[in-house]
Amino acid sequence: MYSSPLDFASDVRLVFENAMLYNPKTDEVHGMVHQLLFYFEMLFRPIQAKLPTNQRVNEFSAVYEFD
Repeated sequence: MYSSPLDFASDVRLVFENAMLYNPKTDEVHGMVHQLLFYFEMLFRPIQAKLPTNQRVNEFSAVYEFD
């Protein structure tokens, strides 16, 4: 059980980021995970907006790249 929505989001991002890190950009898995991470961030944004300002984090890590 997660103690906060941010802990959950952190683990979700870690899974997606690892999948992109260990699958080359030319692999279809990388592309699918890229889309899923973008979709997750879009859905998580309203939840994060409800959190106190001091609990918000940057939603995109260094691994995530926009094309």
